Amino acid sequence: MEIRYAPFLIIVFCLYIAPAQAQQVCGKRADIVKRLSDKYRETQRTIALDPQQNVVETFASETGTWTAILSYPNGSSCILSAGENWQMVKQEKPHF
Repeated sequence: MEIRYAPFLIIVFCLYIAPAQAQQVCGKRADIVKRLSDKYRETQRTIALDPQQNVVETFASETGTWTAILSYPNGSSCILSAGENWQMVKQEKPHF
């Protein structure tokens, strides 16, 4: 069995390119990651590069809270989305 992250990252990317409907929370990546760890006990679960070479990351806790952030090369990050009921999905490797 293999854990696949691609479907989730596609959803996160779609959230990133969608027009913002609320004010974005941005700051230094280190500060955001520390707050996610300290306040929500979230740790990094996925990481990927978007077409502009920005880093898309998801953080999640054992209790199911999750946060998706976008980090820029200059060290700043913005929270894309957050929620509850994070679940890891195990999928079998496709047989081609």
